Amino acid sequence: MRVREQLGGVSEVTLWRFQRDPKLGFPTPVRINARLYFKADEIDAWIESHQHTPDGEAA
Repeated sequence: MRVREQLGGVSEVTLWRFQRDPKLGFPTPVRINARLYFKADEIDAWIESHQHTPDGEAA
């Protein structure tokens, strides 16, 4: 699955912003032939760490 789809269909610009904001701690991709590849387990962990419960508190 593509990272943008995993993140709820975010735009390329939003993904770019996630990568450049050190406060977010977004995983660093590996560049191969001008394409970016992310480790699936790192993306899953990042998503889990940024989910919120229904009362608005971080999980």
